[in-house]
Amino acid sequence: MNDIPTLIDFYWMATSIGYICLAVLPLFWLSLCLQAPLGILRRSRMDIFSPTFLVAGALLIGTTLRTCFLMLDQPAPERIQRLLGNNLPDDILLPGLVAINLAIVMWVVGYLSLPTNRFSKQNSVKVLNPTRYYTVLGLMTLAGLVLVGLYLQKINFIEQLANVGLSAKRFISINNEVSPIGHLRIGADLIAGLALIQALYYYVIDHRPRNAVLLGALVGLAVFVPFVASVRGEIIYLLFSILVVRHYGYKKVRAWAIVVALIVSFLILGFMETLRQRTTDNGANQPINFHASQVLNTMIYTPHFIGVGKTSVVIHKVPRDLDYLYGKSYAMTLIAPIPRVLWQDKPVVRIGRFVGQKIYERPNRSGVPPGLIGEAYLNFGWPGIVFILTAAGWLSKLAYSTLILKRCSTDVVRLGIYAIIVITIIDVMVTDFTGNVMRMARYLIPFLLFMWLMGKQHKPANE
Repeated sequence: MNDIPTLIDFYWMATSIGYICLAVLPLFWLSLCLQAPLGILRRSRMDIFSPTFLVAGALLIGTTLRTCFLMLDQPAPERIQRLLGNNLPDDILLPGLVAINLAIVMWVVGYLSLPTNRFSKQNSVKVLNPTRYYTVLGLMTLAGLVLVGLYLQKINFIEQLANVGLSAKRFISINNEVSPIGHLRIGADLIAGLALIQALYYYVIDHRPRNAVLLGALVGLAVFVPFVASVRGEIIYLLFSILVVRHYGYKKVRAWAIVVALIVSFLILGFMETLRQRTTDNGANQPINFHASQVLNTMIYTPHFIGVGKTSVVIHKVPRDLDYLYGKSYAMTLIAPIPRVLWQDKPVVRIGRFVGQKIYERPNRSGVPPGLIGEAYLNFGWPGIVFILTAAGWLSKLAYSTLILKRCSTDVVRLGIYAIIVITIIDVMVTDFTGNVMRMARYLIPFLLFMWLMGKQHKPANE
């Protein structure tokens, strides 16, 4: 009898070590994209905003560190429930870790299958006339502010302040189905896109202080609605995009600055989570109880990043309890642009709600976006992971090569497109396909419209 605890402890230790090794292995596969297993140590190949490093960051937090904490930290049951539903780590983590390793191997295969030297160097850049630039910027900012005003009026923002609070999830009911009325919130997206354009103008073209002040003002306007609507990701997306612009257009961002930016991002996310939870549970007039340790909760014990938990839960439930979707979640992208006010019986287009209710069995509206790996499996099983992740790696290399590696240093168009697309490259691995395509379109379409309004003037590149 005395040997039983020892055997159990030995089994748990061996299982933990095995899982942690499987959680570290995807980082090794990604290092092959740097043309050598230890290429990550070669400073000449370290581009912290390349797709390889961004996917590695999401893996490090969502898979490697999270697995270590699940195995070694003995987290409270409510934390396990948030990550794994009603399952225990040693029951379901193995298939999820295998799926993540397979997915990253296929992503690397797709990434390396497209050689960089296949593309030619850019030979022209777009010229932005200052007078036309400020005129178009002012008119589009005015249009964005009008849309923001309509959104605030529609949600009765002033009346809700006392009961709901400054930052909270805000919906209206349409035919017994809640809607965030995103077609009006698009005004904030427009202003965020203009803030990104101003960042391009300031960091690449005109470094005068007045442009820095204008950039700060536009950023302040752009983050207001996401804060009010508790759409935390939009704030992080904008700040991250501006960092990308600064990195490639002005001066490379140091690794320590990225660490600081991540810490600040997690503080913002944790604080907004506190505001949201206070509003949901206790009412807007309750005191705010936020402490820095919640950064760890936000980083490790929530199903963000390339989450080993949600990947494992999806594989555990499908097809045992639920049938495959056979592409349904991807097809929803076709109807996503139609506002619910025009189609009152419109189906829910984001797969996160389905995963939250049917797979995690949550009784509320809380969704769990499955990430690209989980969504690929949810639709087509193991073959879906193979083919979809290979395509994702190939497209990531295509975007990086054409928009950054072959870009002239003064070209704002390619840099702007990459700053928008690179968020999708990483976030589609983390959340859901439809949501990311729509978010990318909301930024990319106004950006291209702005550049079209600037005219077709080009000049030969100097490089």
